[in-house]
Amino acid sequence: MKNKKKQKKMQAPIVESRLKFTRRPDINEWDRMELALSMRFRRSNYWGLVSELAKRFNVSRQFLYDNFNMCSEIIGQWFRQYIPEPNDDFLLRLILCMRLYCHSSISGISVTLRELGISPNSAGYVSETLRQFGAACPVMIPENIKPITIMLDETFAGSRPILVVMEAVSHYILSIELAGDRRTETWENHLHRLLDNGVEILLAVKDQGSAMKAAAAALSIPERVDLFHLLKPFDPFLGSRERHAYGAIEAEVNAEAVFYNRKSPEAIEKYFTKYEQTRQIAAKAIDDFDAYDYLHRCLHEAFDSFTANGQLRTRNEACGDVEAALELISEQFGTAPKITQALKFIRGNLGDYWGYFEQLESIIRKYSQVIPEYTLRTVCLAWQLGKKAIALKNHAAAVRLQSLSGEYFQLALNGLPESMINVIKKLLMALDGNIRSSSPLEAINSIIRQSLNSCRGQISQETLNLLAFHINHKRATRGKYAGTSAYERLTGQRCDASDIDLLLARTTKSGEYVPEMMSGSFDKAA
Repeated sequence: MKNKKKQKKMQAPIVESRLKFTRRPDINEWDRMELALSMRFRRSNYWGLVSELAKRFNVSRQFLYDNFNMCSEIIGQWFRQYIPEPNDDFLLRLILCMRLYCHSSISGISVTLRELGISPNSAGYVSETLRQFGAACPVMIPENIKPITIMLDETFAGSRPILVVMEAVSHYILSIELAGDRRTETWENHLHRLLDNGVEILLAVKDQGSAMKAAAAALSIPERVDLFHLLKPFDPFLGSRERHAYGAIEAEVNAEAVFYNRKSPEAIEKYFTKYEQTRQIAAKAIDDFDAYDYLHRCLHEAFDSFTANGQLRTRNEACGDVEAALELISEQFGTAPKITQALKFIRGNLGDYWGYFEQLESIIRKYSQVIPEYTLRTVCLAWQLGKKAIALKNHAAAVRLQSLSGEYFQLALNGLPESMINVIKKLLMALDGNIRSSSPLEAINSIIRQSLNSCRGQISQETLNLLAFHINHKRATRGKYAGTSAYERLTGQRCDASDIDLLLARTTKSGEYVPEMMSGSFDKAA
């Protein structure tokens, strides 16, 4: 009896609270929903939000929590009627999509499944599921691929390097390895495994890393320095000199305002001298920025494949233009230590780049025999403008360049027979195959880093395998590769299944591994 009385006493305040909660007709449904949403996202707001809401709406804190729980239940019931009954296929597909497309963390996936009422939903289950998928899809090298150009780069998971090798034209990741270090021996072993698996490497494009250079030399792989990293040391000075010029202009304007407000002859003379000094400093800063901006553009344009009228820029011409730009930069800004270091860096690595122009000359020489000169120059200029449009960060300028590139292509192809158009397509493929920058691999590395940032401390080789499989088999949604995957571009074989379907096909319904898919990395694809 005593226990029953205690239970009644304990239940009474709860019932009374619920009654108070429902007896507030002045707070309508929209206000209640606003309160619930504010409570739901309070973690991303500021401390003290609950107390502030209680004061603003003249309600108790208990009212806010009761309202939040009730609205959450109603919203959950509404969502659940649109979610299909969870099964193994649906659950695995949901986990893979959240990890690969949404870059969700393991704990975030677990919480999402729990909020949706889907089980199993523990963090351990999610982690083990993703590990199994990663183990079931080692990076495979398709059979019978033609000799290829590869791109090499490194990114990091904490203090451990991730070695990435990508096919330059299709952007297919040939290998990805969570290594213990990035020494020459490690890179040499990594590349040697590719060669052992039948990959014929025509060229390796990379940055100026000494270990990659030494490994390529040890395996007799021709190499080419990456143009992006070659010019990168000169880029920061443009922004810094622009900011310095604006700061000097602001100081001049302030000094002028102070000077015009002086009344006594002594103050006028004193502040006129200061104004003259700031004016001279501003003029010098503006001149320096204009000079560096001009020389910086000249240096970049010296590496262009074709001139402004579409004529081929030979190696000797490019070499002369580059050296002239470097000499002018040295003459104008040679006293700046960092610019001096950049000049020393580019001069020390230029020798590894000129092979690009040698191959370019060979391509143009071959196709100039079958394509009329005017058409060839117009197509080459259109191709170059399209490449520049892709590299531009300014969207409006990129759109203008892309539009101009399309106009040149239309001008060149107008009225040509089908046979000549096919020859021009082969020319464009040859130009695209002459790689001078590893920027596509930098873009892939940014995707890898974005994904790894959500699972710090939980990165394994299986994690990288799963991510590489996703990148290799997902279809591009825009650009010239729209509707194709890297695997399709490398092999020329159409694959109608999505990357998620292919992953699910690698495991049985019970989650066990498919035996023939467990042979490890660098395997030949059947």
